[in-house]
Amino acid sequence: MAVPARRWRLLGLVILAACLTAGCDLPSLVYFLATGFQEPQEDAGDLKLAVKGKEVKVAVLTYCPLERGPEFIDLDRDLSGMFVRHLQQACKANKDKVTLISHAKVQAYKNQHPNWFLKVEEAGRQLDVDKLIYLEVQSLSLYEQGSANQLYRGRASISVKVFDLNKPDDYQLEKTYACEYPTAKGPISVDEKKPREFYLEFLGYVVRHLSWYFTAHPVSDDITCD
Repeated sequence: MAVPARRWRLLGLVILAACLTAGCDLPSLVYFLATGFQEPQEDAGDLKLAVKGKEVKVAVLTYCPLERGPEFIDLDRDLSGMFVRHLQQACKANKDKVTLISHAKVQAYKNQHPNWFLKVEEAGRQLDVDKLIYLEVQSLSLYEQGSANQLYRGRASISVKVFDLNKPDDYQLEKTYACEYPTAKGPISVDEKKPREFYLEFLGYVVRHLSWYFTAHPVSDDITCD
């Protein structure tokens, strides 16, 4: 049974009040308030992967044309691997009939076809999938501007395209994902975390939010702090 909008507005006000008084660690509060009724989901919108009544096979291709320092040497593999794992888990939780091609298989294809990014759709056809997600990293940084690399604040801009290979004449769907992390808590001193630790934490934030383009997520996630 759907929860009345008024009830959820009240829930939002309660959580907001808690944010102001108790800080950002609210999972137990959200769970307590949500107990007893099904939490509503925010739909994925026009990039949604699932097709009613059909099994959908999907591949994810990532491209990082940036000049990369040592902290980003494995950015392509890390982003792709983490995103595929998270998105598959999210689709499974939502009971979407979506299967993602393993990161290892896609990486093997990319290794065998070093110029694959020149013909993205052809890569999707050779991988034998129904839909292809193409992520191109436009920019990514770990440090707060002007901090002499003494404060962490991740920023990313990623071009997101979805190709429906069963409808080759259609235009691909496209969005630009941009974020900074953390937001509410502000930048983090480099004394608190090692660069690799913050890098993986930031990528975890990125892939979780990217997945929202493709499958539903709980409404409460939109108001959960960093």
